[in-house]
Order: sequence, then structure tokens, then C-alpha cells
Amino acid sequence: MLDFIRAAPGDGSRLRIGVIAAELPPEHGGMQEHALGLISCLAADHTVLVYTSAGARGSSVPADVAVHPVLSWHASHDIALLEQARVDAWITLNAGAAPYSARLSAPVFAYVHGNDFTLPWLPHPDRAVRLAGTFIGPSVVQAWRRRRIGAGLRAARGVFANSDFSRDLCARMYGIAPSRIRVVPPGMRSEFFRSEDCPPARKLRLVSVSRLAAHAPRKNIDGVIEAVALLRHEIDISYTIIGDGDDLARLRKLAIQLGVAQDVHFLGAVDTSGVIDAFCHSDVFIMAVKPSGVDVEGFGMVFAEAAATGLPSIGARIGGIPEVIEDGVTGLLLDDVSAAGIAEGLRAFYRRRQDFDRDRIRIKAQRFSAFNCTAMIAETIASAI
Repeated sequence: MLDFIRAAPGDGSRLRIGVIAAELPPEHGGMQEHALGLISCLAADHTVLVYTSAGARGSSVPADVAVHPVLSWHASHDIALLEQARVDAWITLNAGAAPYSARLSAPVFAYVHGNDFTLPWLPHPDRAVRLAGTFIGPSVVQAWRRRRIGAGLRAARGVFANSDFSRDLCARMYGIAPSRIRVVPPGMRSEFFRSEDCPPARKLRLVSVSRLAAHAPRKNIDGVIEAVALLRHEIDISYTIIGDGDDLARLRKLAIQLGVAQDVHFLGAVDTSGVIDAFCHSDVFIMAVKPSGVDVEGFGMVFAEAAATGLPSIGARIGGIPEVIEDGVTGLLLDDVSAAGIAEGLRAFYRRRQDFDRDRIRIKAQRFSAFNCTAMIAETIASAI
């Protein structure tokens, strides 16, 4: 039994739920997809109001959901705006918004992902903290954020985490009883559950989806390119990379230097339909994430999205990824994410590629559907208020 703080029950089954979301489409990423899936499914049974960053568009959100792009992520400004909303409960979708828990009248349920509480970028500090950060160093701002996030999570009516890994890490970092944190995977929208046979091909077709950010190299796209180069005389490989960012030029240059430019295809940023189409015409999704002390992979939603189309994955045995990939059934887990280790993983997959049944993978991915995951959140909120 989860140790959620309880209040008097509501007087109806249809709730008015406010969602505080820093990340929304049209920006791409796991947190954005999670927010859209949650909002869309909640809106089928409840009245949903979305509050997001000032100037944000919130595209793709259902037409009957009111989106208010008004937040500055300064509590002194935002609380006054949020208190004007008539809601039964709030859901915050970034740990950086958890500090609002102690100041909002309606109960708050905080959802945490991983980096949003290990390397928080919200809330924004006040002038005094910014000045201290300028003169002393950025660790001052991070410490300030963590103190407020910790206080907010402890004040929340309940906390959701995207994986057992994130739950345990959050509990340790912030002194929260694990029984107060319910694990609810971030759900995928129904669009990803496409049943389509992948036409056979002579090549081993790899695909990755990632932001190509120079400041965040842990996605290890360069390691996969290097592995493709190591295997170029063993396996005929085509590697498609979906995503954009300031590291794109370096990665293109690397492929040229290693002599695999003809095998590595950069598609840039594509929409959800394009990602799904790439999954349906590939043999394996690969993301050999590098381990990091604080920059963590709390869940790995893109692995679940690939599985929903029936596509097996190759991923690292770190963070929350093993909770998504069932080793040997829905994909393979790597202990070594060096170029040589990735190459060995690709050899192993190539030998066993016929063993990965797309229909079975698709069925196993159902537990990550937005409908199922949102139902867990809605039931928890209804029982706790």
C-alpha cells in the first residue's frame, strides 16, 4: 500500500486536474511525449487545464484542453496565477515544479523523471541566488534548487516516478520514504502501436533517435558510428540517425573520417510519424548510453516507443533502461558501451535477429501505453483526494 497523504474524498468521478508542464510539443523528447500522452488520456475522462512556460505553443494538445502559457518558473510570480485556477488537484511533470506543492491550495502530485531532480534546471533562482552563483559558482544554484525540490516533494500529496531506478534514486537523494513514491512508466500514445511487417532487407538496419547535443554526449551516437566502422568488413550495415543539435557537424565529420559516411544517414529532426515510420522499416533500435554519476537515464522512453512498433532494441544496462528492455526477448542489454562493446553487441544481435518476434515485443510494450499509465495516475489521485 502506498503511503500517500490522504484528504476527504471528492464528490464526483470527473475531476478538474491542473497539469504544470515545462516540456511540451512541438519540442521533441521523452518528457514532451509523456506530457502529451498523459494530457490526452486524462482529457478523455476529466477536465484538464495545462499551465506551461510563457510563450510556449503547446501544439498537439487536444482542442478541449485549455493551455495557459504563462509560467516564469519563479514561484513568487507563478503561484498567484495558479491559485486563480479552480482545480481538484495538480500534477507537476518536472521535479523543478515540485516546490509549488507547499504553496498551492489544491493537492499536488509530483512526477519525477531523472535528470530533472539530479541535475535540475528549474525553478529559476531569485536575484540573490543568481548573484551568489555568479561569484561562487553554479553549484550554489544547484544546491538551492535541490533544497527546494526536496521540500516540495516532501510536501506533495504523492510522488510518481518513471521507474524503480528513479524512485530509489529520488528517495535516497531527497529523504523521501519509498512507499510515498509510486512507479508509473511514462505512457506512449496509441500512434506508436502500429502493427506493420518490416520488409526484409540484406542490410542490418540500425536506427537511433536523440538530441545531438555537444554538452550531453552520454547518448553515445559517436560510439555507434565507431562500431559501424569496426564492422564494415563483417556486416553490411545501414545506420539512420534521427535528431538535430550542435553536435551534428562533428558526427558527420566522424563518419567521413572513419570511412562510413555512405552507411550513416542523418535525417535531422522529424515528426512523430516520421519516427514511427523509421522504426517500422528498421531491424533494431540502438542507444548505447554511457554511464554517468548524475546525468542519468531514468527510464528510456524511446526504447518503449520502439517496442510499441515491434522493433527490438540494443541498450546499456544502466539506469532505468533494463526496466524497458527484457534482455534476449525485446532486445539486448550491453555491459560494455565502448565502440568494441557495441560492435560485439551488434554481432550478437545479427546472429539472433530472427529470434526477436515483433508481435511479442509489441504485446509486451502494452504496459507502457499512455492509456494504462494514465489510468494508474488518475486512480491514485482520485483515491488520495
